[in-house]
Amino acid sequence: MALQMFGARFRQWFVTTEARGKRDFIVPWPEKPTMPKEVELYMKAEWACNKISLLDFLRKSTGQGTICAWLKKLHTASTNGQSLQQFARNYTMQGEKVVAAECLSRLNDVFYGQWLMLHVPFKQPEDFVEPIQEKLVSVPEEHRNFAMAWLCDHPVAKRMWQSEAAMEAELRQEALSKPFVKTLQAMVAAHKTLLQKYINGEANAEQEAKDRAAGRKPEEIQDAAEGFNHQQQHIKGRVDGAVDRFLAVQATTNETEADELVEEAFKDGKIFVCTGGAWNGEDYSGSKLCAAHLGARWPSAVCIPNQSAGQPDACQAPW
Repeated sequence: MALQMFGARFRQWFVTTEARGKRDFIVPWPEKPTMPKEVELYMKAEWACNKISLLDFLRKSTGQGTICAWLKKLHTASTNGQSLQQFARNYTMQGEKVVAAECLSRLNDVFYGQWLMLHVPFKQPEDFVEPIQEKLVSVPEEHRNFAMAWLCDHPVAKRMWQSEAAMEAELRQEALSKPFVKTLQAMVAAHKTLLQKYINGEANAEQEAKDRAAGRKPEEIQDAAEGFNHQQQHIKGRVDGAVDRFLAVQATTNETEADELVEEAFKDGKIFVCTGGAWNGEDYSGSKLCAAHLGARWPSAVCIPNQSAGQPDACQAPW
């Protein structure tokens, strides 16, 4: 009972850490207008700046940016001949201090800038922007932080964002569900492909921003089939055929021909279902196919299921 009462009142880190508590920190991103005090202290600490990560610095330093007392004691007891600063830099943390680093969701672009600031050593936040400025110019604002993480040349960033295994290991460590892990992996892969198109000039972020500001709809900007892969083109052909057959029934004045078309629809007509993992283009295909038949003046509907809840996430009808 005593242990239950203690557990209800105190966290484990109150008795298992040297700091007897946790350090709260709201993580900034490289282009945040004002940086928190902790980042300023990190950049002033010669023993840490650009040598260890900001997260490691927060674990090993006090609120004033100096090396923690418990780490100094370990250095005094050590016999490896290192200076205090060298010892502090090289020491591998073993749970002596807990840092509660608050970040946004991985589904938010800002998260990837926060990840950089937290895990990749730097001299100043601009280090993540200036080396890739020419490429960032062609990237939309809503993808800038992911682009910084993906294009960063630091070995720590490369190990994470250019390796699916490393990313999956980190997601598993966070105890995320398998479906959500797959969703994030698919999202990252889709973002990489999209950013490559912007960087190569295949897509124009500036023009897209102007189109959105002007209120132009996607179907007014490009053909509905543009950008479809082989599978999407296949289902588009099936849907187009079904729609053409339906319109032919409505237009014919020959009763025999109408009966033949109805019989064909009865035999070959099917409900078209697009399935696949997250970020594979099902939503895009469904919405674009319906938009392609707006001119037919017949009501169309698209229902996008919500995988987690099993309920329709969006239903639009009539078109």
